[in-house]
Parts: sequence; C-alpha cells; structure tokens
Amino acid sequence: MFCQKCGNELFDEAVICPKCGCQVQDIPGEKASSGKVTAAKVFIIIGAIVGVWMLFIPTIVGIIAYNKLQTATRKEELTGVSICTLLFCSTIAGIIMLTIDDKDLMGR
Repeated sequence: MFCQKCGNELFDEAVICPKCGCQVQDIPGEKASSGKVTAAKVFIIIGAIVGVWMLFIPTIVGIIAYNKLQTATRKEELTGVSICTLLFCSTIAGIIMLTIDDKDLMGR
C-alpha cells in the first residue's frame, strides 16, 4: 500500500504516513477477508439451505410413511420407509414401524 499524497510505501496496518503525516485512507476492496470469515459465510449459507430443506423433509417422509402404512400388506414393504421415518421424521414411529409384523398389517 502507498500513501496517496507522497507515494511512500506503507505498512498495511498504517493509519498515517510516517514520511508526510497524511492520514491513510482505506481503499475499498483492498483488504482481503480472512479465510475464517469466508468459511463462516459459506457455512451460514449451507446451514440456511439445509435448514429450509429440513422443514420439508419430515413432512414429505411423514406423508409417504402414512400412505405406505395404509397400503402395505407385508413387513418387507415397510422397511425402507421405516428407516427414513426413523431418521428424518419420528424416531418412535420409525421404531414401531420396524417392529410391525405381517399379522399386524393383515389384521386391519
């Protein structure tokens, strides 16, 4: 960085020029942002995107699981949706769905 008045080379942290005493003006965009600041910004954006999706995923999985419970006739038909329910929607409902027997499904 250089003094705008006398052209003397300055340290990046300089507030005044040691040669002419002129106040150093910050030049917009000259300072590079820290790697941590950039990383924080990236993770804030990723977190916001994931947060929005996490509002919809349990709802979608819940609807699919509910419909699958209405139509399933064998336990094997519930395995995949049971695990998804366990992970994304309701732990208790997922565990119950995994423990359902064929006779529970046919007894409706």
